[in-house]
Amino acid sequence: MSPELVETITGLCEGSAEPTAVRVGIRSWLLKWRKARLFVKRYANSRGLTREVSALERLRDTVVPFRHPRVIGVGQLPQNRGAFIVTDVIGRYSLGTFARIHHLDRDVILGTVGRLLRCFHQTPTPESLAVDEVLGCILRSCERHERIAAEYGEVTASSLARAIRRWIDLHGIGQGLTVLCHGDLHPENIVLPNRSSSLRAKAFGIVDFESTLFAPAIVDVAKSIVVCGTGDDVDSAALLSGYGEIDSDQAVLLGLQAFHAMNGWIYARLVAKRDVALWDCRLRTFGSRVRRRRRRVQARRP
Repeated sequence: MSPELVETITGLCEGSAEPTAVRVGIRSWLLKWRKARLFVKRYANSRGLTREVSALERLRDTVVPFRHPRVIGVGQLPQNRGAFIVTDVIGRYSLGTFARIHHLDRDVILGTVGRLLRCFHQTPTPESLAVDEVLGCILRSCERHERIAAEYGEVTASSLARAIRRWIDLHGIGQGLTVLCHGDLHPENIVLPNRSSSLRAKAFGIVDFESTLFAPAIVDVAKSIVVCGTGDDVDSAALLSGYGEIDSDQAVLLGLQAFHAMNGWIYARLVAKRDVALWDCRLRTFGSRVRRRRRRVQARRP
């Protein structure tokens, strides 16, 4: 990147007005630079940037049935105030916007998310993690959720986090090999080049890779079900129909859905302090299901 472009992006990330830039997210912009359209994203720390760059480099070196951005450059902001990435722009409309323009049924949208998630999980990768290692990370996160909620005086949430941890400890997170998971695939992270695009797989682009991880596919499927709605069983069925067969049972899926709902609730309510009502609804939905199922299991014990 040229020094002039780096200076412009640094100013943009630090709040300077830039007439050629349009904010498209809380910390992302579309920037017109000379004759090019660029996507700029800021990170609070290098962890998300490292994940994003690693995933994009992996996708660059493989053949996948969807489009993805090309990294143009990365950089650090002065005085350790974060980092940024610059990529090309691969779509003008998100799937969510496209669906609103064309009045698509919700099951069509969620089925599309499921199909693309399946495609993403088929990305060739030489790396893998043991399922027990992933399970250990999730259980430790549950313990952290319980502790954070208690520290903020959220007694009910802390109790629920404990119930979720016990449920996952009992039922696990599935078996088999781990795959490359997107970690946050929903209609706003799926893009199309224009408003008249078809819904063929090759027309879609996938963006936002800062949450990628290696885990059993069911972990990623559960996350997409949570972030695509509020927990309606019809929504879950539509996404799973698009995804296809998955090697896991409903108890595993429920535990992971509740885990992701709690994780999102902690961030929304106690960290970012936004989208609180939505995450309250998601946590009530999935958390109450775990509690009801646990009571039924305990009632059947002699």
